[in-house]
Amino acid sequence: MRAWIFRALVCGIISVILCGVVWARRQNLQVTELRNELSALQRSQRQPPEVVRELRTIVQQTQTAALAVPAAASSDAGQRKAATTPLTPEEAQYRAERLADAQERLLADSYARESADPQWSAAAEIQLRTAFSDPSFGALSMQSECRTTCCRVSFRYSDPAGAEQWRGFNLRAPWGGATAASVNNETRTGVFYLARDGYDLPSVDPATLQL
Repeated sequence: MRAWIFRALVCGIISVILCGVVWARRQNLQVTELRNELSALQRSQRQPPEVVRELRTIVQQTQTAALAVPAAASSDAGQRKAATTPLTPEEAQYRAERLADAQERLLADSYARESADPQWSAAAEIQLRTAFSDPSFGALSMQSECRTTCCRVSFRYSDPAGAEQWRGFNLRAPWGGATAASVNNETRTGVFYLARDGYDLPSVDPATLQL
């Protein structure tokens, strides 16, 4: 009887130990699986899948190519349209103002780069002052200066009559050279250029402007 009880007790102890070992292994397996799953999840969050990156690259390249082709085509189409489509009054006015501004800057820059011709400049200035001393220019305050290829008459006015008097410069010019003038009605100032005989005034090529 005692031997049987002893064997039963031993068997029970062994069963408990085996159950503990099995349970522990299961726990270890579950912990390992959880760790593996956690690691995989962390890796997936740190680095997007390769397929996603490739798709984004392809989409970006496709969009860039789609934008590049119409841009080139629109450039040619824009040039053809500009050559064939009539301008609206607003567009024509804008282009005329741009061209006038560019011409004014070109004349001013060209004149500033020139030096005076001692044999011609002084005599030409006297001719200008004499020609424009007529009473018909009485509302204008003028200053004449000549360089090598042209002369410039800077003028201003306070009397509203001066807004029209400067137009007579062409008629009273002492020689028949090329002329150009620009006036600012807000500041009531302007400049008049007169080219020396045998020379011409610089001119802007409209094709070189970004109109």
